[in-house]
Amino acid sequence: MSAVALQAIWLDPTKPAGYASATYALVSLYALCSIGVLVWLRSRTTLPRAEAVIAHAADIVFATAVTLFTDGPNSPFFTFFVYALLAAAYRWGSYETLLTTVAAAVLMLVEALLVNGFGIAHVDGQFDLNLLIMRVFYLWIIGMCVGYLGETAHQRRKESAAIASLGREAWLNTGHGLLQSVLGPALQLYGSRRAVVVLKGRANKSAVWHCELAAGSNDVNTSFVLDDAQRAIFLEDASATAWHVIARTTKWVDAVILNREGLRIRSTKKTPGIRSLIDFAKCRSVMSVPLEFRDAVIGRVFFFNPHIPLFERETALRLGQRIATEVAPAAHNVFRLRRLRSRAESGERGRIARELHDGLVQSISAAELRVDVVRRRVAKSAPDEAAELARVQAVLSSEVRSLRLLTRRMQLTFSSSNELLDTLFELLTRFERETGIAVHFHADRDAYVPSHTRYEIVRIVQEGLTNIRKHSGAKHVTVRLAAGTGSVRLIIEDDGQGFAFTGQRSQRELEVMSAGPLVIRERVRLLRGELRIVSMPGKGARLDVTVPAT
Repeated sequence: MSAVALQAIWLDPTKPAGYASATYALVSLYALCSIGVLVWLRSRTTLPRAEAVIAHAADIVFATAVTLFTDGPNSPFFTFFVYALLAAAYRWGSYETLLTTVAAAVLMLVEALLVNGFGIAHVDGQFDLNLLIMRVFYLWIIGMCVGYLGETAHQRRKESAAIASLGREAWLNTGHGLLQSVLGPALQLYGSRRAVVVLKGRANKSAVWHCELAAGSNDVNTSFVLDDAQRAIFLEDASATAWHVIARTTKWVDAVILNREGLRIRSTKKTPGIRSLIDFAKCRSVMSVPLEFRDAVIGRVFFFNPHIPLFERETALRLGQRIATEVAPAAHNVFRLRRLRSRAESGERGRIARELHDGLVQSISAAELRVDVVRRRVAKSAPDEAAELARVQAVLSSEVRSLRLLTRRMQLTFSSSNELLDTLFELLTRFERETGIAVHFHADRDAYVPSHTRYEIVRIVQEGLTNIRKHSGAKHVTVRLAAGTGSVRLIIEDDGQGFAFTGQRSQRELEVMSAGPLVIRERVRLLRGELRIVSMPGKGARLDVTVPAT
């Protein structure tokens, strides 16, 4: 633009009246500075905001100076102000563009005061009031248009960057990491603090996570929605619509609903379960987008109290649909991977159990029978040897029972939390019958325990009971199972001899001391949980296990 201005002055040097040389010098200086800035920017990847503000102020000052010496408001170089508006829209957005428009309009009015139009003859030039008014209006119209376009372009770039980043994070992370890497930025993007993610599979298999930004950080805390009635609220809507709902009153909600193609649906039909959802979440507004994979809805994401401007609700929903499109395949793969892993683990346990039962158990049983035959033969002639053989036979018989119990344990599967509680009750009842140790079992029937945690809970209880039977000398045992917000807690308490230490020890302290049951420590560590043991030698001990419900 400065080069074109120099050519115009060279072709018609009388146009700037008596300030042709000054105008020529200003435009030449501006052109040289522009070339210098271009060369300097080639070695930079970004331009800090402070330097951008200085460059923008220099553009406005130059436009004011060059128009002041070329008839002020009537200057043919009025386009330099338009360039400043375009630069503001490109660099920032609508707010900064409007500020630039105000500054340009004020400077043009100041120029009008400095020329002969108002009798203040500080600068020579011509002044036309109608032309001034028209140019001010031109600035406002251009400023609003380019500001809106610039803001829209910036928003689209941010959305594209967010979608690309979230899609990349979704494929790079799995399971718990997927929720943290994707939902954290999504919650920040919509200005929300809480979200719920629903993934649905075949045969009514589903997973519902409650996610919340940690106070004072961008970390995401996740937990399962534990209550079945609460889970049903989020599983009610199986449609492919995206919607944003604001509760205006206790009976009326304002809903914006988009179909799969992103077009608004004009319908009086209520969004499924929205009133129950709002009451459960104790929020005023909810936004929900479907997760689709191969034209099938595999889940939904709910954002509570998102900060969405009233006239941008459709835009926010379309952005959510685009993000969900990128994330859904990764979420589907994670869900299938967990199911396949669980199925493979169950199958492998069953195979090993069959091998043990058909191989090792049968061999030891045969050896026990042969020992019994030999013991009977030598019972009269060598009673001492017969007694020793009886002890060997008892050991073999005990090992057979242990191996058979182990094979039954390895074949355990649980399709629900109620089956887990029934299995624990049966296990504790059999333990009480076989050992004579009184057992008290306390559990909440409504407690939800994740599927991958159920088997480990049973194994921890089995190991704890085995240690009590072998080492504690207890007369009473109490087992408690409870599920709170985001965690499952198991307590095993007895009145036996206790451990070698006195007081409470954390899992880390137990590992340093090499104290406590090794098998239970390892299982708790694999579940990313925490084990605490309280020991009172001569009075008993308590194992307190807490594992995350994720």
